[in-house]
Amino acid sequence: MREFVYLRPGSIAEAISMRCEHEGCSVLLNGGTDVVIQLRDRLIKPDYVIDIKRIEGLREITFSKEAGLFIGACATMNEIGNHEAVKTYYPYLAEAALSVGSKQVRNRATCIGNIVNASPLCDTGTPLYAADAVVCISGRDGAREVPIREFITFVRRTVLRPDEIVTGIRVPYVEGLRGIFTKVARRREVDLSTICGTVARVGDSYRLAFGAVAPTPVRLPKTEALLEGKQLTPELIEEAAELARTEVSPIDTGWKWSASSPEEASNNWRKGDGAMKYKVNFFLNDEPMELYVDANKTMLNVLRDELCYTGTKEGCGAGECGACTVIVDGLPVNACLVLAPEMDGMHITTVEGLAKDGELSPVQKAFVEHAALQCGFCTPGFVMSATALLMENPQPTREEIVRAISGNLCRCTGYVRIIEAIEDVAAQYAKQGGAN
Repeated sequence: MREFVYLRPGSIAEAISMRCEHEGCSVLLNGGTDVVIQLRDRLIKPDYVIDIKRIEGLREITFSKEAGLFIGACATMNEIGNHEAVKTYYPYLAEAALSVGSKQVRNRATCIGNIVNASPLCDTGTPLYAADAVVCISGRDGAREVPIREFITFVRRTVLRPDEIVTGIRVPYVEGLRGIFTKVARRREVDLSTICGTVARVGDSYRLAFGAVAPTPVRLPKTEALLEGKQLTPELIEEAAELARTEVSPIDTGWKWSASSPEEASNNWRKGDGAMKYKVNFFLNDEPMELYVDANKTMLNVLRDELCYTGTKEGCGAGECGACTVIVDGLPVNACLVLAPEMDGMHITTVEGLAKDGELSPVQKAFVEHAALQCGFCTPGFVMSATALLMENPQPTREEIVRAISGNLCRCTGYVRIIEAIEDVAAQYAKQGGAN
């Protein structure tokens, strides 16, 4: 990851000002699940990274039948998928949000990031296309709203100008609109879509939106017209499927993002060893910490290389294997997807912080008693995911356990003993009346 300056605006106006000042050489950081990987792989090379996560109001989710649903730019996938209004009035959007990556990823990833990333296979794209969502944008020329079908123009391309930021997405409420989201992938959990789609119906009208079938998510107007006002029959469905095939087109080209020449760093930064340093104050395993960290490093780098908390393992570096799972403010996240400066103000727990007074935690004990490990490399990540699950839900079902650890990969055990170990702890908590 090349050097860059990390900036944290306190308001939308300040964020826009930073975008204008560093036009063409900055990138916005929201959830970071895509941006951090692109930074690491040098697919993008900005001189400035502008972190908007802590701007007041950008994490809100509001709903009324008059105004519809508003999703702030920083609302996470788990927050969207578990929001009562979303589950009640837009269940297909909730399903899509909860289909994205692992629980660790969804605790960081945002719907706005998913859309702004402009991937043709973004899971939340199809329900938003079907619902005729509108993207809310602010820039130096003021605010504007763009229909989502006009916002994404091609693979990794949008109408967003260099001075602009997306503040949220507005989804109209339509009485009687019902729909389903479906996704085909190589694995049941934690995988990119091979194809995804949303089918919605209001009255006798249908809305069909699909992803991973064209350079952008697409609506199928011809197929929608064919189905308009008709009773579904096997023959009509087959005819619609044949017509739908003519309305999609495979992706046949790529993309490239490049930044302009670097600018001078801010005076608020201090240099050391040729890299930018940023002061962070946080709690690590309940102990207060103060460090100067490299802006272009991750939480994983800091924990392992600077603080020697090596229980947090480096596996894929892309949020896919779960070996680096830690608990941040009560939620499991992938340390490899968190930039080091973002650690400021966080409460972080690593596997080293679970044992108290020399005694292993209930989850750690259960993993030992059930021999739920072999090589042990992935074990800390599993332990942290299991601990986070039981903190949230002390008596999970087997299905809930499987979903909670779906973001953790193991090449040795086959998962059975891991699941049994977690079930054992849940049974203990049931007898005790809750988690310790």
